[in-house]
Parts: sequence; structure tokens; C-alpha cells
Amino acid sequence: MDSDGPGTTVTRYAILIGINAYPEKPLKGCVRDVQNIKTYLEGVSSSIRIQIFTAAESDSLGTGDHTLRPTYCNVTRAFEETTKSANPGDLVYIHFSGHGVRGRRCIFMRLARSLKPMVDKGLVVTLVLDCCFAGSVYRRDDPTVRCLPYDANADSTSPLDPVEIEGAFGPSSRDASMQPNWLINPDGYTILAACGPHEEATEHAFDDGQAHGVLSYYLLEKALKGYGGLGKRHRHVYAYLRATLRNLGWPSPVLYGNQDRAFFEHLSSEANAAVIPIIKRQDGNLELQVGRAHGVSCDDQFELYPLSAAGQASGSRENTILAKVTQVRALTSDLNRLDTTSTRVQTGWMASSVTRLSLRAFPIRLPHELPHREEWRIALEARSLALCIGIDQQPYAFHVVLNSNKKYEIQDGSDQRLLNLPSMPQDQTDVCDICGVLEHLARFTLVRELSNKEPTDFSRKSFRAQVIRRDDSAAFDPGCPVEVKHSEKEFTFELRVENTGEKTLYVSIYDMGPCWQVDGILCQTYEEVTPQRDGSNHFSGVFSKKLRTMVPTKMREEGSRQCKDVIKVFVTSQPTSFDILELPEFGKLVKQKSTTRAGREAEDSSEEWAALNFPICTSLI
Repeated sequence: MDSDGPGTTVTRYAILIGINAYPEKPLKGCVRDVQNIKTYLEGVSSSIRIQIFTAAESDSLGTGDHTLRPTYCNVTRAFEETTKSANPGDLVYIHFSGHGVRGRRCIFMRLARSLKPMVDKGLVVTLVLDCCFAGSVYRRDDPTVRCLPYDANADSTSPLDPVEIEGAFGPSSRDASMQPNWLINPDGYTILAACGPHEEATEHAFDDGQAHGVLSYYLLEKALKGYGGLGKRHRHVYAYLRATLRNLGWPSPVLYGNQDRAFFEHLSSEANAAVIPIIKRQDGNLELQVGRAHGVSCDDQFELYPLSAAGQASGSRENTILAKVTQVRALTSDLNRLDTTSTRVQTGWMASSVTRLSLRAFPIRLPHELPHREEWRIALEARSLALCIGIDQQPYAFHVVLNSNKKYEIQDGSDQRLLNLPSMPQDQTDVCDICGVLEHLARFTLVRELSNKEPTDFSRKSFRAQVIRRDDSAAFDPGCPVEVKHSEKEFTFELRVENTGEKTLYVSIYDMGPCWQVDGILCQTYEEVTPQRDGSNHFSGVFSKKLRTMVPTKMREEGSRQCKDVIKVFVTSQPTSFDILELPEFGKLVKQKSTTRAGREAEDSSEEWAALNFPICTSLI
């Protein structure tokens, strides 16, 4: 047992599974992976309760201590025993290193059900899968690839297969959410998988001359040992791994579930700025993993720092570097250092935004008679917001007024009062508070207005996206208003994205809600949509998600019968993350986000993107 703070005691559990001894395509590094992790965890704390199940190359699953073999029955028994002995709030780390198996849904779902009691009991679960993703393409006969074809005759005594990821996610309390038919509450677990559905996890001989799984090696040797990653948010560790592996040409890992947990620490939910990974290219230049599609502009400034400083307040970080954007592409940008220090920026460093000049496209109008004019100007400029005075004739996005009740209110560009904002009495609200609300509104508007204004064939030839309403099967194209009924249980519409091209697409979905939130509703960074492949059940070329929307409780209590959402869909030619765009509802803490991007495939380095809006009007029955 360890203490996470005054009056708080938690127990930490680790279940480690490594399998080399496969009858076909044996592996070399899996047992070593989990043994090294066991040694590391024992050195960190003697109180971690570790169970390890291994099958080395020379082992036979029919000999030795039966209880230590990595069979499905043994491992699920370990899950059950851990669930029984652990208390709510205890931390569980599960690491699987071995072959993934294509198509074995029943076993995957049984394992998912084994994890569900842990989450239901309130345990905090982290699952690392260093194997090919369930359903990954079995493309070539490579002994280093961690994927096996499905054997229908395998039973519960055969080596463990990893949990199937799809179907393990569930909705959290959002105004728009996916159909609630998932097995596990996504707030209670995190899954880090070695690669996406169409990629292959591999093992490699590293500097020590030994074979290791790529994900296991960099997770342990670099992120955990090098940067104290056990106490870092999964988002930050993931961002570091994605940038590092991309720069080396390895497959990119994928993160699912609650991304703000840590491996073996309880973290606070303090507000923090979004973080973005950096890659140092071979020519020495720095590449920021966001671009025009994320609202980045030339001359935007960022603070750079290593993973070890991630999560710290901006003013408390040491040896930070200030950099400016010099060139913006669709999904990435170039940075130029503004300092002359000798500190070396490395791949995997993080960046936090200092200025966002794109917010200046939404000017703030202040009444001419408003006092403390200079204080307003300074506070708005600090948030990259443009100011126009009441006597000016220039257009504006937001108008601050003081009403007859001595309360500040904010109006839109047509002088209509904006709803669902916090109350702002004049005698209880300072300038910084109001400017914080204005920045939130400007960021929300920026996301809503994001679109690719450069005409390309990408949107016309690569995909087709529609919303299908459930009750009458009516189809709606982007931009067309969709009217649906309030539902707390049943889905009311379906989002469909069809890949009509020849290359993999990456889809991200966000709900822009009536309470001014921008919330990811996939519980993962993005969804890969591969081109259709004849005769394949796994690659239909269509991404489909059932969704529902609700009128928020607060609005219903205030008499509202309907609300408006926008389902924002990003489609890109390369993996990327739009977490930097997320916003909470007013009055809720901002979760720290990290924006990550995978490596470009050698055959296609293009950066294409499209942003689509589906307006949804939800009415009470």
C-alpha cells in the first residue's frame, strides 16, 4: 500500500503477461518485456502486488507450474482475484506482450467482461497491449510481427489473446453521446495499444542486443525510466511515444478511454493548457504536430519543455524555450526558437500555446463608457483577442454590455444575448473573469468556423459523410439542419463516413453543445477508415456510429424545450488529434489535453483535411 496524500491510501496491482512460445511464429522479446517491467516496478515500490504469467520460447504450455502459464483461465482468475481484494480507487496495471489474433471476437468480449467488474468496482485500470490490434491486416510472413491468424479450434488453455478494443468504450455524460451499449465505462480505464487496425506491432533488437516489443521498450526505457512516466498523465506519455516512434518510422500507438489518468498515481483535475508534441527533424528544424486544421497561424508563439515538465504550471517550469510558428501546413507547422540558450530541444518535447492569433478573427466590442479601458485592453491582448471600441463601425463577434440589473451580459454580433453563460454581477466579477469567458466563446466560435477553404479533390473524391435520422431514415448532408427528439437511452441518428478513395482516412468527432462545450465523443483519438476490400469483414470502407442528443438538465429546469448542437467531423489523410480544440462547459474544470499525431506513411506524405458541420436541433417530446 502507498499513500497518495493525507488520509488517502491506495493499493497498486500489476498483472503482466508475456508469451514467446507460440507453436507457429514464436516470438523472442515478449517474456523479456514483462520481466523487465516487473523488475522496474519492484524497484519503484516494494508494495506493488505483481502477478506475472509467461511462456518462454523453450517452454511448453503442457509442462511446468500450471498456475503460472499465461492461459485465458489463469489470467482471468488473476483479474477476478484482484477485483475481489482491491478497493475502490486502487490502481491496476495490466501489460500484455505477445501475438494478437485476428477475428476472435468471442474471446475478446469475454476478456472485456473480465475487466468490467474492475471498473464497476471503482478500480483505475490501465491496459497496455503490445501486439497487433484485433482485426489488423495479416499482410506478410514476418516473424517479428505480433499477429496470428485466428484458429477456431483454440480453447481456454491456449495463450491469452488481447482484449478487443472496439466495443469496450462507453459514453460519458455528454449532451451528445454514442449509443450506451458498451461494456465498460470509459472514465475508469485506459488502453494503450501498439498500433491501429491496419498496422502491425513488431519486435526489434535494440542497443542491448536483445529483442523487445517496440511499444514495451520505449514505454519502459524512455517514458517511464527517463521521464518518470508512472506519475504522468497517459495523454502526455502517449504524446511522447507517438512523436518518438513516428520520428523513428515505427507504427504509431493508439490510446482509448480515460486519457487523464496515470499508471500508478491519482492526479488532480486542475485546469491546464493543451500540450502538443514536437518532432526534431533530421535537418534540425522543429515540427509542431498541429497546423491550419487546428486553428494555428503564422507567428503564433509556443512554450517548449520536456515530458518531465508536463503538467506543471507554466510559470513553474524550468529551462523552457519560447518558439514562434514560421510556416503552417494543413496538419503540422514549423517552429523557430526565439531564445539563444544552449538547451537542446528533442523529439518528444511538448509545446503549450502562448498566443493564438486566429482568435483575433472574432473581435470584442466594449461600450465606450465602460470603465478601466486600459485594463480591458491588456487582459484581452493577453488572450490573443482583438478589441474594438463602441464608437467604431467595424464588425464584431461579441459585445459586452452592463444591463439594468448591474450584471454583465455578452451579446453576439447581432446584439442578441447569448444563453447558458455564467452569471456575472458587476460587483462580483472582475475584468479577467469576463475576458476568460470571452476567450472561451472565441475558441468555441473558432472551432465551429474551421473549414478548409482551399479547394482540393480530397473532399470530393475521398469520402462521403451523412447523418441518417433513425425514425424515418432521412439522410442529411453536412450543413443541413437535422431535427431529432430528446433521448436518454435510444440513439436518434447515425453518422456515416464512407471511404470512397484508395487510402486510409482518419475521422475525429466532436460535439459542440449548447453549454459552449467542445467534447470528443469517440473516447479515442481518431477512427481509422480503411478503403473497402473485397471479401473482408474488417474493412468495409464505412465508419458508422449511432448517436443521441439530449436537452441538458439545466436548460430543462429553466424551461427550455429544445437545444442546438453541432456535430463537428474532421476527416484527414494522416493521423492527427484535435484535442487542442476541446472546451468544457462553463463552470467545469478544463482537463489537460495532449495533441498527438502519427507518422506519415512513406508512400503518402500529403496533408489533406476537411471539417464538416452537422447542425442538430433536439426537442423534448
